[in-house]
Amino acid sequence: MRVFLSLFLLLGAPALVGASETAVDPGERIKAKGDWVGENRFEARSMSRKDRADDDFEITGALSEIDRETGSFRIESIWILPDEDELDRRTRRIARRFEPGDWIKAEGEFDGDGRLVADSLERLKGDEAISSIEGLVESVEPSPDGTRSARIGPVAVTWGADALPEEGR
Repeated sequence: MRVFLSLFLLLGAPALVGASETAVDPGERIKAKGDWVGENRFEARSMSRKDRADDDFEITGALSEIDRETGSFRIESIWILPDEDELDRRTRRIARRFEPGDWIKAEGEFDGDGRLVADSLERLKGDEAISSIEGLVESVEPSPDGTRSARIGPVAVTWGADALPEEGR
């Protein structure tokens, strides 16, 4: 009986206590890996839950455009503004040598215009070149076609049933 009860609690109870239909809830921190599919749109192939205590947003992708005058650049459709006050001298020097096509990870906060003000920048190696977005989920919406959509900052992240989050990867 004890084994049966343990299996029931491990396997059956979560469905009975109202696990979310979308498997993602507002306020959760999610990392989605997949593809940028348009202006501020990301299609997730896999997702994982992350520590909610980290309040920065993280964007990873190919650098698509640089404004040498301002030092800002785009990762896919998101403009990144390096925070000169937060970045150390070495990182600022490396960022000035970024080129279109480089794979970049930027962490920071979104401003009111949907730009990421980066307090951390990193050029990635080829084996790390996976597009991703990570941050707190602001809202979740089901779609008639069976996909789901969550708002992370200014980005709409969509996914199907095969990309439901795994715990803490």
